Amino acid sequence: MKDYIVHKSIYNLKTDKNYLEIINFCIIGLFILTLPYHIHNSVIGGFSITIFILGLLTYKRDLKKLFTIKHIQFLFLFFTIVLLSYFYSEENNFSLTIQSFKYFPLIIIGIYLSALTKKQIEVLFLLFAISPIAYVMIYYLNFFHITILYSSHYGSNGSEILMMDLIANIIIVLSAIYFFIHSIKNMNNKHYYKTIVYFILFIIFALSIFIDPNTHSRSMDIALLISIVIVLFYMLKWRTIVLYFIISTILITMLSRTSHGKHISKEFFKAYNNIEKAIYHKQYNSSSGYRVGMIKLGSELIVKNPILGIGNNSFNHVEHVRKGNIEFKTLIPHLFSFHNEHIFFLVSYGILGYFTIVLFGIYYYKYKIQNSYLFIFKNVIIISYVWVMTIGDYLSNKTNGNMFALLLALLTLYAILEKENDEN
Repeated sequence: MKDYIVHKSIYNLKTDKNYLEIINFCIIGLFILTLPYHIHNSVIGGFSITIFILGLLTYKRDLKKLFTIKHIQFLFLFFTIVLLSYFYSEENNFSLTIQSFKYFPLIIIGIYLSALTKKQIEVLFLLFAISPIAYVMIYYLNFFHITILYSSHYGSNGSEILMMDLIANIIIVLSAIYFFIHSIKNMNNKHYYKTIVYFILFIIFALSIFIDPNTHSRSMDIALLISIVIVLFYMLKWRTIVLYFIISTILITMLSRTSHGKHISKEFFKAYNNIEKAIYHKQYNSSSGYRVGMIKLGSELIVKNPILGIGNNSFNHVEHVRKGNIEFKTLIPHLFSFHNEHIFFLVSYGILGYFTIVLFGIYYYKYKIQNSYLFIFKNVIIISYVWVMTIGDYLSNKTNGNMFALLLALLTLYAILEKENDEN
């Protein structure tokens, strides 16, 4: 009888753990699908804490081993520097100091300790690819004048659920690249039906960021172009790359002659002219000019506080420096953001903090994944973020930052699972 009870208890424990693993997978999947949308302020925190707790309950592997991985070491060292900046920041607000990265450790540790399999992670990446589908559909519906639906960022009549286009569009770009990678993968493997399906999805997602002037962004055009070039160089031979280049040049030339194409070209020339005005005439009253002005202002602050920076959220100090220099009289005081995260990190955390995050990026880029398609996707994510961080706050943005952490955790775990399989 006693043996039966012990056996039954062990069986129930195993069964409960299996249920726990299924729940964990579903929670992470739901988190990925909802992250591009502003459902409620507590959603990201709720999911992150739940994933962390479920990871602790599962505790599939030794936590100490996570911190033997170089890019994880440097990322957590960066978090430590962010925490320490609280002590020398002018505005000693601990909540503001940690708000950008507070869920990163929970997500990374929770997923590392989970019982996710390689197959499940691959499914989660597919869920990531389809997660911005509502934006894609709305962009097309707006373009064809079937709906007029935008984020509340554009006015009080907008949707509270939809994020600002710059936040949503980087997710769309990465989704498009995911489909692009898989279209080439299936073409190389001679699975032509799948090639067509994935390529059509790539075209649908990629075009969605161009079609509506209200949600179109020059920076996302460049992010998409950079990502496509990276994928081509990784996955195709030189002859095929040249063929793609010729076809792309012809298509771009044809599209540039359309009214919409001409509008996009004008936007690029307008940005170039505004940058020139900002550099040579100190006119910062435009989107591009503002960014140039903030780089100049940030450079002054970096020179004065080069090693540790001025601390996070020292906006009063930034405003004081701006007002004290007549050069920045036309600089619109949107000082909640430098609109350049490289400058922001250098100003806030100094050379020490910025160098740490650069080392994280280098080691993460070099981090090997045997699945070549996920390895390429990882490096596209890194380079895309390096670019978009020059024109906005993406790593410290609540949505894009936690999405980055989630993808990082899944890719790191996938590589660990590959090594565990090799050892077995």
